[in-house]
Amino acid sequence: MTQSPKTAFTAAEIDKIANLAQIELSADEKATFGRQFSEILSYFQKIEAVDTSAADTALDQQPAQPKLREDRATPSGVSPADFSPYLEDGHYKVPRVIE
Repeated sequence: MTQSPKTAFTAAEIDKIANLAQIELSADEKATFGRQFSEILSYFQKIEAVDTSAADTALDQQPAQPKLREDRATPSGVSPADFSPYLEDGHYKVPRVIE
């Protein structure tokens, strides 16, 4: 026996959802959220109705292996002096923070 699809939310359900979300809703907001929740639920019902039996066979296949390249360093052509005016004798000079 299959359960009939839910198409509407009761006021008690909206109150429970609002309580869980810790928000206060006016009567108009409750009506709006009830309609919006019902629309969202109908979208899920449409997704559930899609035949995915052909997609199940894709789960049996092995995923493609990524193509890896050798990891090697190459010169960038940029020197540390290009990044900071505080470079002195190959070291970064910064203000003293410990006395």
